[in-house]
Amino acid sequence: MNKLIIFDLDGVLIESRELHYEALNTALEKVSPQFVITREEHLSTYDGLNTTRKLELLSEQKGLDRKYFKQVWEDKQAATFKLIKQFPKNNNLREMFAHIQEQGVKIAVASNSVRETVKLALLSIGVLEFVDYYVSNEDVGRTKPYPEMYWRCMTALNAIPKTTVIVEDSHIGRQGAIDSG
Repeated sequence: MNKLIIFDLDGVLIESRELHYEALNTALEKVSPQFVITREEHLSTYDGLNTTRKLELLSEQKGLDRKYFKQVWEDKQAATFKLIKQFPKNNNLREMFAHIQEQGVKIAVASNSVRETVKLALLSIGVLEFVDYYVSNEDVGRTKPYPEMYWRCMTALNAIPKTTVIVEDSHIGRQGAIDSG
């Protein structure tokens, strides 16, 4: 069995929680200001969820018409990609990942972001070469808080829960980590 560390992306490896919050609100405001998520709503309900789930909640809670889902999703992704490409290399993180790898520990990233966002972010901060495996919301049937992402990482890298450490920052991610064993 391998030793494994699974990192969340947003809020752990990159400071993008605010980026996602702002990008979504910018896209929502194009539809109508009534759908903009307040800081309190973000922290209590939406933080850590993927964009599709956030839109479903907005439909249930604020009446966002589903006909706007595609437009909002695309506008939010475009803004996110543009900003993530500007992230600088993180030499401290590169050194840490290199040290982890030298110790024989596998590194995975499990994110509720789309695959292209995960890849772009890891490239931008300069750690993609150290990551043995990554999982996005497009790679699983059920996203966090469901533990499928963590199980996929463990299975792909021949690890089990007792040899795995998961680093998360949101309540959604922590719940999935706990439920993964």
